[in-house]
Amino acid sequence: MVALAAAVVLSLSHLGSPPPGCGPQSGCAKATASVWGRVPGLGWPTAFLGAAWYAGMLAGWLVGRGRLPRGVWWLAGLGGGFSLLLIGVMVFEDALCPWCLASHAGNLGFLGVAVLIGGGPAGPDAAAVAGGRGGGVRRRRAVIAILATAAMTGGSLLVADATAQRRQAARDEATLAAAAESIIDAAAGQVGDSAAASSPGGTTPATTSAAAAADDTANGGPPFTGRWRLGPERAAIRIVAFLDYQCPDCREVEARLAAIVAARDDVSLSLKHFPFNPPCNRLARDLSFNPHPNACWAARVAEAAGILGGEDGFRRMHEELLARRGSFTDAELPGLAEAAGFEPAVFLRTMTATLTLRRVEQDVEEGIALGLTATPTIFVNGVELGGWRVAGGLERTIERLGEEGLPVRSAAEAGDRPPTAAQKFVDAWQGSRRIPASALSREPGAAATAVFGGAASDAGRVVTVLVLGDLSDPQTRAVDARVQARVARDPRVRYAFRHVPLDRACNPEAVVGLDTGGCVAARLAIAAGRLGGAEAARIAHRRLIAAATPIDPSVLVSVAEACGLEPAALAAAMADPAIEAALAEDLADAARIGLGRRTVTVLVAGRIPVRLEYDAIDVLQRTIDRALAESEAR
Repeated sequence: MVALAAAVVLSLSHLGSPPPGCGPQSGCAKATASVWGRVPGLGWPTAFLGAAWYAGMLAGWLVGRGRLPRGVWWLAGLGGGFSLLLIGVMVFEDALCPWCLASHAGNLGFLGVAVLIGGGPAGPDAAAVAGGRGGGVRRRRAVIAILATAAMTGGSLLVADATAQRRQAARDEATLAAAAESIIDAAAGQVGDSAAASSPGGTTPATTSAAAAADDTANGGPPFTGRWRLGPERAAIRIVAFLDYQCPDCREVEARLAAIVAARDDVSLSLKHFPFNPPCNRLARDLSFNPHPNACWAARVAEAAGILGGEDGFRRMHEELLARRGSFTDAELPGLAEAAGFEPAVFLRTMTATLTLRRVEQDVEEGIALGLTATPTIFVNGVELGGWRVAGGLERTIERLGEEGLPVRSAAEAGDRPPTAAQKFVDAWQGSRRIPASALSREPGAAATAVFGGAASDAGRVVTVLVLGDLSDPQTRAVDARVQARVARDPRVRYAFRHVPLDRACNPEAVVGLDTGGCVAARLAIAAGRLGGAEAARIAHRRLIAAATPIDPSVLVSVAEACGLEPAALAAAMADPAIEAALAEDLADAARIGLGRRTVTVLVAGRIPVRLEYDAIDVLQRTIDRALAESEAR
């Protein structure tokens, strides 16, 4: 049961619901993305196979009352050996995944217990132990239960996977179509017009991005192109791709892009580096993330080949590095240089000089400024081409753009310039789903909700920032300070706070589980608002945000005195069931809109920002600016 539960959790990560501890830099992500994460030849996630097998064994064990045929036990033993192998792989590849370990530990524990009670492959025949014909019937039923349950479990997961892939493909197609429209509109000088007319919330994210790109170039930004190019400098379709030589998808995508350039005379392809490797990528350093340990060296090798051999030299080395998947040793470098037509000693001096590092870092910094989070990332005429992973989508999009008769220009002439990361994140907020007011049990301004800034009567002209957080949590406190500062200088912004403590004493669903008095703080703030009204709610909120962590009951006296309340009355109010009910409403609202597992969540005008900050840029303030512009436009 432990093995099955863990395998099901891992299976959900393949279906778009990563469990706790399985973020993009986790051991789980490394394990599932490795060659061991899928069944060779079939392409099924290994977690699906594990879930099917564990479910089948559990059913067989229950039907057979703990006795299974020897053949099944030998297969189970083989499965145990496979668990030991995968545990070894995780240790060797530094991809320790807690859910994987739980799955394999459960599998091995099951085998150990079964052998101890005499039911393993070395034990007596199941039918003989069970006795006569009845034991044989149970044995056959157990085999049927194993096969049927495994087939149903595995089949259900594969159907769910196919459904998820179809939905993702539909989203990718829509993203590709939006990007193509943005490219066409920008070339025709109609950026934003058609999209604004058809979008209920204003411009679409893709069109807004194109408009931002045009604004950036008009402000004197450099042309968006790479040092190394296939195809003509002046082209109707100008592709720029950020690659990492050790990225699994980059080799395939580059081959597809090169084939497009070879087949058409209206396409150019420029390449830029974005290695996920700390020596040349400060984002990877900040995240302590090193999935591609040779990627910086590989990029520098390519740059050295370009410095010494120009476009042809770069192309020869580029293709060799892609073929090797960016992997080589220092001892292999002289032979690699010589095979590409370079004198080894000269090549090594060039490659290890600071110029190659500066060039790679320059590309990386540009990628960070654009908000890159993965490679390959593809831009066409300055517009990011999301959704290209859909089958044939890249080729079909280029074909469609070719049919539009776009003007032939260089990147400088066309003013290609993607939006910055902050612009992209604000665009994503603008295009996201608005949380309906009906999802919240209390409107901002109601009793027990601390509200700062614009009056409720100004709702038509005021943008509301709603924060759901824990008054004792450092992240919540940091967000609160930024929003409070904005409210203090901008009367058009209203700030409302709802309580989602990360203390499991009152929020069993909290993932983080901070023991810093979040439940006490929430009850105290709500009780102060109930007793003293809106002003007391604001005072209590400020006092608790500024209090030392952990918050304990002694803070009650300080809050009561600041609010002009009797400490005894405030303590009694905290014990009132109505206060607990109000806190439960906040937690239920957070869960209803899918926010219960986050540390702090912000809604700006009813929509959740993708990021609050990025690379020292306050994305939250820019999102509020966009929300105010939307409000004024209405």
